[in-house]
Amino acid sequence: MIRACIKNSLFSGTKQLAKALPLALCTTGIWSSAVLAEGSRDMFPSGALGNRGNIIWSAATANGFNDRTLLRVFANAGEYILVSSSAVDVDDGDIEIFDSVSGRVAAETLGTSVFSCVAQRTANPADANRGFINTRTEELAGPLSINGTGNPNSYEPCYYQAPSTGVYYVAMYGPLGSSTGRISNGNSGVEPNITTLNTGTNQGTGISAWDVTVRDSQSSTTDLTGRLHTFYITMNMGDNGRQLHSDLYPITTDGYQYEIDIRGLDPFGFRVYGNQLGNLNSDGLTPLYGDVLGSNGSISNPLGNTSSAPPQFPIFFNTIDSAVIPYLPVYHPVTGNERVGASFSSSPVLPTVSAPSYSGDAGGNTSTVNVGGTFTFSSNLPTGNYQIVISRDGVDFDPANPDNRVLRGFMLSSGGQTVSWNGQDNTSQPFPVGTFNYQIQIHGGEYHFPISDAENNTLGGPTYELLNTAFAGNRTAFYDHRGYYTSSGVVVEDRDTGDGNLTDDALCGDDPPSPPATDLFAGADSSSSTFNVFGQASGGNTNARCTGAFGDTKILDLWTYIADSTSVQQLIIVDAASLDYGDAPDTSTGTGTGDYTTVATNDGPSHTLGGTTLTIGASVTADTGTAQNTAATADTDDAFTGSLASVPSTGTYEINNIPVQNAGSTDATLHGWIDFDRNGRFEADEYASATVTPTTTTANLSWTVPSDASDGDSIARFRLTTSTLVDTISSTSNQDERSVGRANDGEVEDYFLSIGASNPSVLLVKRITAINGGTDTVDGHDLSQYRDESAHPYDDNTIPPISDPSSSSYDPTSSSFDPNETNLWPTPLSTTLVGGTNGGTVVPDDMVEYTIYFLSAGDTTAEEIRFCDYIPGYTDFLANSFNGNSGSTGSLSGADLSIEIFQNGSSSYHTGADDGDAVVYFPPGVDPASDSRFTDIDCEGDGNSSNSNPNGAIAVDLGDITNASSATTSVADESYGYVRFRARVK
Repeated sequence: MIRACIKNSLFSGTKQLAKALPLALCTTGIWSSAVLAEGSRDMFPSGALGNRGNIIWSAATANGFNDRTLLRVFANAGEYILVSSSAVDVDDGDIEIFDSVSGRVAAETLGTSVFSCVAQRTANPADANRGFINTRTEELAGPLSINGTGNPNSYEPCYYQAPSTGVYYVAMYGPLGSSTGRISNGNSGVEPNITTLNTGTNQGTGISAWDVTVRDSQSSTTDLTGRLHTFYITMNMGDNGRQLHSDLYPITTDGYQYEIDIRGLDPFGFRVYGNQLGNLNSDGLTPLYGDVLGSNGSISNPLGNTSSAPPQFPIFFNTIDSAVIPYLPVYHPVTGNERVGASFSSSPVLPTVSAPSYSGDAGGNTSTVNVGGTFTFSSNLPTGNYQIVISRDGVDFDPANPDNRVLRGFMLSSGGQTVSWNGQDNTSQPFPVGTFNYQIQIHGGEYHFPISDAENNTLGGPTYELLNTAFAGNRTAFYDHRGYYTSSGVVVEDRDTGDGNLTDDALCGDDPPSPPATDLFAGADSSSSTFNVFGQASGGNTNARCTGAFGDTKILDLWTYIADSTSVQQLIIVDAASLDYGDAPDTSTGTGTGDYTTVATNDGPSHTLGGTTLTIGASVTADTGTAQNTAATADTDDAFTGSLASVPSTGTYEINNIPVQNAGSTDATLHGWIDFDRNGRFEADEYASATVTPTTTTANLSWTVPSDASDGDSIARFRLTTSTLVDTISSTSNQDERSVGRANDGEVEDYFLSIGASNPSVLLVKRITAINGGTDTVDGHDLSQYRDESAHPYDDNTIPPISDPSSSSYDPTSSSFDPNETNLWPTPLSTTLVGGTNGGTVVPDDMVEYTIYFLSAGDTTAEEIRFCDYIPGYTDFLANSFNGNSGSTGSLSGADLSIEIFQNGSSSYHTGADDGDAVVYFPPGVDPASDSRFTDIDCEGDGNSSNSNPNGAIAVDLGDITNASSATTSVADESYGYVRFRARVK
């Protein structure tokens, strides 16, 4: 009360002085005994400056939101919600209460009404006058008690008793009712004088005076204030040249409470609301920190495809009752949908940002030109915004500077955050080669107060004042009314396009603010008489872009926050054609068997090229750093041809006479690693090195094979550089950091090699397993049992001592072939390897079922297994053999199922079409090698990839098959399976 009384006197805006003045200054007149209702009485208190405005309920929309003021009020179970207005029972004027709404904020769908003031008036003759505010005196006095006692000179309120604790929704309808769109002559119903109410029908869609009060009993005259709030206020001042002086009390999701003094804003029809992002950039996701310039009062067709974020924070009409806070819904800052499980903080969280880092595409904190990388940092805020500024000159961190780059966005939770950068500045031009400073900032309590279509603001403001943190009393706020580049590179030009700078002046419109922007780091005192002044004393509403007062057809954004920033950090930009990378497979951010730290985004090894010639082999070329060079044709890795010699399981391993060049004057070091344990990491006990002096042409490396060496395929890495590489044992003892990261010169090469014996092998056995659906004895040939085909050693259940049939040493007929080798087929064979090579006699139209069993029988995983099988002569492939079964993922919907694959313990059924799954049927004359997946298929076994395919063929891609270590009784063994199809005898 002290602050309100003084603020509307000669000390307007001097709030610190007002707080220090004695209580006696406000003990006379209506302030000494008034009951403080919640509603228009708070927006237009006794002695207030300026003019009255009507809240609106309309079916129209603006900015994508409903053009109406939906009020919300908190009540405990058993408390009473008292409602009244100057439009109740005036034509279709009414007040309804709802206990639920759904949908996007400010575009809510109302549930079923639980109360109507007009219905209460008509239900009982004694209540016929309830709910109507007739005079200014009544408005200021607030409602009588429900039972009519106490608080003289007041009005009788309508009332509703809350059945449960929570938030209720109050819809105030003007005389035109609940479903009317905005009408052209509705402005005539606004009384400009605060002391005068309009109670007539020409209020239209507006309500001149209104009240929502909570009390705890029917006899009480004590108001429970700080309960009433809304997320979106639509008002009409009736004309320009009228000023709004009202106080509003918002709260942010992270618990910051503010007082906003609107301080004489001069709009016509307008909307105000609060959110975390203000206006949105052209991506519809990130905060713009600028103004949206539309084509009319509804802000249609905004330039640059910008928009306004939805309302997000509630606006109260008095200091907030803390009991309400747990019941406030949390809305998503972009979609406007309610976030289930999220809640407002009961106390403000001061921001702390930590652990800043940058990871570039070139490794470490280095990026190539026009590529960029990723910023990471940690935030303690439950929600908030971040701002990252990359400075072109290292000193100027102005986020609006076209030469800098600002990255902005929101955070929905605390903890680690990741932000991508494309390597470009604010005008979408690439940052050049060089070293640049950047700074990361996060914002707590960020509150944007977008003002939609408010033409004039000659007194400045609004004034922000923080109420409830260690920074209480802070009035710092920001605005930027200049031109800008959107995130898509489109420029929304300022008013002076002829000065060569399209974004240094205010946007179009008469009487722009001066200065056009605050300092975007320090902000400005929002209580200053020069803060955000624009427009003229009256008029200015043309509803046509750039022709009216500065605030016309715009959504102006003003904001405030409490910030925490990191220290200045550095990133490096290098020429894209100046780096060499390794070649080892790198399939994820982690490491494991066959998955190494290689690519730039995982900080794989990289070497800057140029200057002194320093190479492994004869030459070196630059790489992209985005894929392994096993697939890159331009890479030069020429130290060795093919794979290296196999490594013994124990003992010493040497590589001698490695070709190197050092044409400089400084000694270099050849670093080498072999991943002996095959875990995807190069470790200190896997390291060897040699000094390479100037003019040296060869080097030798020697390793002692460690005890944990693992037989199988592995990788060796070599790096030659004059840079000092360091293994930081204290941070990661399981990786030698010398094997990754940046080096200033030289080259890196990766090579495959094997450790110990490593021979993958897959046995294939083709059998007839049914004729005409039968599996029992057919012409004396029992197809339901395993049959040892002694004439075909590769068909029996033993494993040859040399598993690779392509080997020159493979001879199953030789005396060294041991028929008693370990059996690896799943047992019993009577169910897992059945059928025969001779099925008996068949006649035309008989159906023959063929099954091709497979077993990975080598000493390591068989990788990328593909095979084909011709359809036997004198038969036709049956395309619908397995209809009635469920098709595999990827099979064409509704197509015939013709092939069964049993693998990893379960069957899947496939079409013969080339639909992306594991098997394809190729009609006669179509070469299976014509399909990109089977280009190396040799169906005829003659070493020629060209296949005649005289009667049709199936080609199967089984992927990797784990090798069998011993026989198993489980058909779910990963090493075993079969492929099955059927054909009809011609």
